[in-house]
Amino acid sequence: LVAGPAQFTAQLKDRVFELQPTTFALSGGEMHVAARANLATQPLVLEIPAGPVCTNVALTQQICNGWMQYIAPMVSQAARAEGVFSLALDETRLAPQDLAHAQLSGRLEIPAGRVLPGPLFEQLGQLIAPIEAAARRGGLMGDLLSTEKPLAMMNDQVIDFELHDGRIHHTPALVELRKVAISTSGSVGLDQTLDITAVLLFPTEWVQRLPFLAGPNGQGLVIPVGGTLKKPRVEPGTAKRILKELGTGALGDLLDGVLPGNLPMPQFPLPRRRFPGQ
Repeated sequence: LVAGPAQFTAQLKDRVFELQPTTFALSGGEMHVAARANLATQPLVLEIPAGPVCTNVALTQQICNGWMQYIAPMVSQAARAEGVFSLALDETRLAPQDLAHAQLSGRLEIPAGRVLPGPLFEQLGQLIAPIEAAARRGGLMGDLLSTEKPLAMMNDQVIDFELHDGRIHHTPALVELRKVAISTSGSVGLDQTLDITAVLLFPTEWVQRLPFLAGPNGQGLVIPVGGTLKKPRVEPGTAKRILKELGTGALGDLLDGVLPGNLPMPQFPLPRRRFPGQ
């Protein structure tokens, strides 16, 4: 990230340090900083007022592989990233030495972004590949996992998040990749453990031929995911269930059909997650 120029104004009075609100250029956008800390209290607590932290800043691979992966785990270990994002925080009290008990919540907005996804997509890709191959009338089943992986699109995303009990909980984050949309929601621990639900949303034509892809109440195919950001693990039995469904004759139906090259994305409503206490 490229920052500046910037000029900061701060004061220290009665052992209270206060950084006055400051805005400066940051990689095509702006960053806004302000903070207050009482140096007489232990442990030290940093107070950050509610408001934007950064607006329309360039999305980079380093940001995806840093703090953003805790809010949008699909971008974790991204090999490539481009686009812009904005971040806002609610009123925050943060003890740097005890992040697990911090009061932290806010909103991540990605009006436009593209990433080359990492481990989480590779796990989900193993489930998508047989269906993709069938839709392409026998195309390579491993194509989704090859070095020619497509970029995942993130457009008009607004993701609310909250940190409590050592985990960052997030509302649905949606990426579109080829003809499949993938939504994730749940939590990521500060230790990088995953407790999320991925929902796979398939093109309408695929769902018409394979009704099980619609999932419960037409909300998509629900995939529980555990493990860690670096080694995500799809819930055991999910792949077996999908292959069993494909083995009922639906795979043959797909192979016999002719699907158009550009299928519209299904417009399934995504439920908004409510955090505990709301």
